[in-house]
Amino acid sequence: MQNHYNYVFDGITNTYNFSTKNGLLYSIAFVEDHTLSEISGKDISNVFQIVIEKIGIEKEIFDLKISETIKHIISKFFEQSQYSVI
Repeated sequence: MQNHYNYVFDGITNTYNFSTKNGLLYSIAFVEDHTLSEISGKDISNVFQIVIEKIGIEKEIFDLKISETIKHIISKFFEQSQYSVI
């Protein structure tokens, strides 16, 4: 049994999206962060912030598959060894 929800990558919005068993939608985005470059004056690339958004105002009951899906998406994204997160 799969321990995470299926998700899709939207190439237009550059987000990973999935819906829960209760029909709630989640969107995960990796936004390049240039803060370290601005502070240091050096070009530091491939540093990202992670934005996790639940679409809608409905409350979600505890669902372990949500966190497992988010962890899976983050792990897959950072398999690219040159990426880092802040």
